[in-house]
Amino acid sequence: MLAFPNSYDSLWFSSDSGLVRRVWSRCLDLDQSGWYYWRTAVLLSRTITSVRQETRLPETTVLLQNYPNPFNPTTAIGYRLSAVGHVTLRVFDLLGREVATLVDEMKEAGEHSVQFHANGLASGVYFYQLSTNSFVQTMKLLLLR
Repeated sequence: MLAFPNSYDSLWFSSDSGLVRRVWSRCLDLDQSGWYYWRTAVLLSRTITSVRQETRLPETTVLLQNYPNPFNPTTAIGYRLSAVGHVTLRVFDLLGREVATLVDEMKEAGEHSVQFHANGLASGVYFYQLSTNSFVQTMKLLLLR
């Protein structure tokens, strides 16, 4: 006959499938008839209901192509900043005359977008330029009426 001590430790188990995490214990127990058996108790069961979205800062500053392009009369211009700083985003005509200043302020690092409303402008090719402390980039956009 097997002899089991009157005091025994529990065995602890843990599983994590990525969506469900459980912690449970198994311990040896004695029933009323004198039989030993393994008893399992779930101590923690957690189901993941949401995922935290981590925001990663861009490694480089970049000016994105406007969308839609060609456009009439509104388009979105996006850009990514790798560091906080003063940002200027301006629109020029083919002769280099400034027709709009969309951004002229301090901006945090990350992704940004601004709407350009070309009300009152003639159809044609325009340029938009992003300037920061250490970055300048110019891209072309097309207004079709």
